[in-house]
Amino acid sequence: MALVVPFVDTCVYIGQVVGALILGLVEGIDDSDHKAEAQFTQNMCDQLRAAFPSKNIMIVHPSYTANFVNAQQAHVECPITWPRTQGYTCIGFDSGSFQLQGDGGFENYCYNGNYTNNGNGSVTFHPIDLVVTPPPTPAVQLPPPQPPKSPTDPTDGVYLVNSLKDGHWTSGLAYYRQMLSNGGNNGQQPDVYIDIKTDGTVTWEGSFQKGVFPDGDRFTTWLGAAADIANVEEFRQVGWAANEYRSMNVYKDRVRVLYEVGGWQVYTIYYCT
Repeated sequence: MALVVPFVDTCVYIGQVVGALILGLVEGIDDSDHKAEAQFTQNMCDQLRAAFPSKNIMIVHPSYTANFVNAQQAHVECPITWPRTQGYTCIGFDSGSFQLQGDGGFENYCYNGNYTNNGNGSVTFHPIDLVVTPPPTPAVQLPPPQPPKSPTDPTDGVYLVNSLKDGHWTSGLAYYRQMLSNGGNNGQQPDVYIDIKTDGTVTWEGSFQKGVFPDGDRFTTWLGAAADIANVEEFRQVGWAANEYRSMNVYKDRVRVLYEVGGWQVYTIYYCT
């Protein structure tokens, strides 16, 4: 199922406009639409929790009130009976409270994380403490291995980059085993690079972006829609990222040429640590 994933700002005015557009779609939805919507909300909720295990997730269509801590939100369209779509707000956050002001059911909202269901559409969300279970101790104690820097090492990271050569732009992910302070790997070649888009640049802001590194590690980013506006300071957190080993924060970088290779100028836009 293809998704149209433009982000919406958290300001009240835009929220009201989007809500009004969605309201016009509700009247024509039939039973088959409800089944599609219920499957959509549950699948989207599971995917976001898998991508961001340290965050609570809420997917909601009707009106609601909420008080969330450290929240990022996106507007997602669920394709239903052609040519109509159903709009949902997807929210990731640390903790907080939620009150639904419309009908319940998975076709209208779905949530996951560490929560208490208070009934009547009221939910309290608690911080998520990730517990890592250590591997079992082997019967024979062996000397600890000394591999290269592990993917779980908190000193590694990824730059979100746009690259230019002969007027042609691309976007990709540049992985460094050793990330320097405030995205300071100037002039250094990455340990691994992968393309995200080769026929232009992606819109990093207000969208989910995904890539798979050669070792099979899946990397996902989620940036706020206003991450690139002028009054957002450099090196400020503007989103989240995650691979199959850990979650990361995304920071606004000072746009510049990070490195050059094969005639390409690779510009850093954001970095993840």
